[in-house]
Amino acid sequence: MKKKEASARIKINRLLEEAGWHFFDAENGPANIQLEPNVKMSKADLTGLGENFDEVKNGFVDFLLLDDKGKPFIVLEAKAEDKDPLVGKEQAREYAKSFYLKYVILSNGNQHYFWNIYKGNPQLITAFPSYESIRESKAMNADPAKLYSEEINLEGELKKLVKERNDYAHANGRLLLTSEEFFLEKIRNFNHCIDRVFALIKDDILQLYSSTLNDPDFYDSDIRAYLYPTQQVQEEIVKKYSFSRFELNWCRKFNIKQLESRENYASKKELHIALSKYYKELKSEL
Repeated sequence: MKKKEASARIKINRLLEEAGWHFFDAENGPANIQLEPNVKMSKADLTGLGENFDEVKNGFVDFLLLDDKGKPFIVLEAKAEDKDPLVGKEQAREYAKSFYLKYVILSNGNQHYFWNIYKGNPQLITAFPSYESIRESKAMNADPAKLYSEEINLEGELKKLVKERNDYAHANGRLLLTSEEFFLEKIRNFNHCIDRVFALIKDDILQLYSSTLNDPDFYDSDIRAYLYPTQQVQEEIVKKYSFSRFELNWCRKFNIKQLESRENYASKKELHIALSKYYKELKSEL
């Protein structure tokens, strides 16, 4: 067998490793690639595929790339070098849908495509995306129309709750409530609306925070605006983005270790610790 024909798996393995995906547990984190859901791969499983995926049916295999919680996040359809990555992409789409996923990578080791199956066609790429890069991209491409629509719906629900409260009130402002449970139900409805607001923005806040931590203009002490970590955090995160206490608390709980393999991790960790301390001081003043 020619060398070119025998290197698809090796090339794809290297592309995965460079992007932070790995088949086996390592010092920088647990394995985040699977052949089957909830089943760890062995080296025998990997080599058994054949160097050019020649040991598997149809000459391609679908891998599941996992998120930071160990859940399927991307489908990678890896093909033999002599196969067009786009051939059979509909099968990859259906496989992704079966896991309620929207991201697919198609590769034969030489050509690679990244595809959001709900937005257009596969896009040619030169390297595999990392988990962090996709999360950051999601934060930068939030759908304003969707958020605005949700905001209008929530506003309508809140107005409805206020109207219902007023409809049950005397002229002197006292409520005509038949039971404590009736009143508690109104509170639960209101809290449900608030929870929906938080659910809408929490992921975007964390993605924005992660993106900021990975920006050299923020973490590099030689070029950032403020020398001291606490001041850098206050000016370039809290004030810049007008973060509330709730949002700062979400950032405080961000898993900084997921950036451990990235450049200048120590500087990012120092700034994250500074934010955590700032939040605790802010909370103690209340």
